[in-house]
Amino acid sequence: MDSRRFAPIRSFLFSIPTHLTHMNDPLYLFGLVPMAIATVPAGTGVAGTHPLERLDLGELTAIVSTVPQREFVGPEAEERLRDLAWVGPRALRHQAVIRDLMDQGPVVPVRFATLFSDAGNLRAHIVCHQATLLAFLERTRDHQAEWSVKALYDRKSALARITERTLAERETELTALALGRRYFKEQKLRKAVESELGTTLAEACRWLHERLRMEQLDPASLTGAFEAEVRSRLGSPPVADEFVLDGNLREFRIELFNHFTPEEVAAASIPIRELTWTRGDRQAMTLWLERSDDTWKVAHGLIWYQDADF
Repeated sequence: MDSRRFAPIRSFLFSIPTHLTHMNDPLYLFGLVPMAIATVPAGTGVAGTHPLERLDLGELTAIVSTVPQREFVGPEAEERLRDLAWVGPRALRHQAVIRDLMDQGPVVPVRFATLFSDAGNLRAHIVCHQATLLAFLERTRDHQAEWSVKALYDRKSALARITERTLAERETELTALALGRRYFKEQKLRKAVESELGTTLAEACRWLHERLRMEQLDPASLTGAFEAEVRSRLGSPPVADEFVLDGNLREFRIELFNHFTPEEVAAASIPIRELTWTRGDRQAMTLWLERSDDTWKVAHGLIWYQDADF
C-alpha cells in the first residue's frame, strides 16, 4: 500500500472534537468543500460501519469517516486492495459521496483510500494548503466535473511489432553480415528497441497528459488567476503579444469590449497581455490578462478554431 495514504502519527496543538479522536482507527478523507455550504451526505463511509462526519478546517470542511485500521493498513490490507471484489463496492461508495458533495457545490475530490492517522494530522496537512484549495473551489464554483482516464497498452505485443519493423528496416545491412555477427547485431537491436520503448512510452504519456489538461480547461475557470499560476498549469504560451486597449480592436479581440467600460476603452490606458496555446489539432485558447498592482491577471479568455478567419 502507498505509505503516503496513511500519515504517520504525530502530536499537534489543536482542539480536536472527541468524536473525531480515535486511538487506533484512521480517518478516511472523501473531499473538501467550502465550510459555508458544507452539508454532510447521508449514509456511512466506505466500510459501511461508521457515519460520515465533518471536520471544519478554517474556511474549509473535510468530509470524513472512521474506518477500521486493519482493513486499510498492513500486509493483509495490501491483498485486499488488489481484490476487485473487495475494492469495487467501496470505490463505488466513495464515488457516491463525491457525487453528493458535487450536488451541493464545488468540491476538491480526494482519491480512494486516502487516510490520516487522526484529525490533527489531517488538519496540519490541509491548513498549509488552504489558500490554494480555496482558490480552486472559487474557480470551479460553476464548472464542476470529475473525469478519470486510464490508458492501457500491451507491452509484449508492442515490443514484438516494433522489433519486427526495426529488423525489417535493417534487413539489407543484416543480410550482408556473417551468420554469427548477424546474430549479435540482431540481439543488440532488440535491446535498443526495448530501451527506446520505455522512453517513447514516457514521452507519449507526457504528450497525452498535456493534451488532456488543455482539453479540460474552460477559460472562464481561469478568470482572475495570476499569470504565474496560468503558466504553471499550461506551460509557456507559443504565442504572446501585448497591446493597449482602445477603440480600434480587430474582430478577434472585440469581446474585450464586454469586459471594460466605454470610458476605460476611450481612455486607451489599459495594457493587455495576450497569451495563446494550441488546444488539440484544431483549436487554440487565448487568454487576455490585465495589469493589477504590478502583476497580470486573467480578464477574459476564448477558445477558437485555428482555421477561423478573423
